[in-house]
Amino acid sequence: MVKNSPLRALFSYFINDFPGHPDVERLTPDDFDLARIQSKEPGPIPEAEARWAWEWMASWGVLGGAFDPRAQINKAVEREAHARAAVGLAD
Repeated sequence: MVKNSPLRALFSYFINDFPGHPDVERLTPDDFDLARIQSKEPGPIPEAEARWAWEWMASWGVLGGAFDPRAQINKAVEREAHARAAVGLAD
């Protein structure tokens, strides 16, 4: 466990994404191996990586339909997000 990891401070964002779900609300950062979470500088997601993630989530029933790079990869949104992150304005 990474006790002083900056990831601990971000954990509340995860919990806030699941209001009304007691099983999630009971979780604490100690329930996760934060050392396994990796971060990197923002950059474009390669199509092969996006396709793999889509297909993996689809295999679990989280997403439906086939991967379509024109629909799932919005270059304008991607560029804006990277620009905002670069100047520290990401929401």
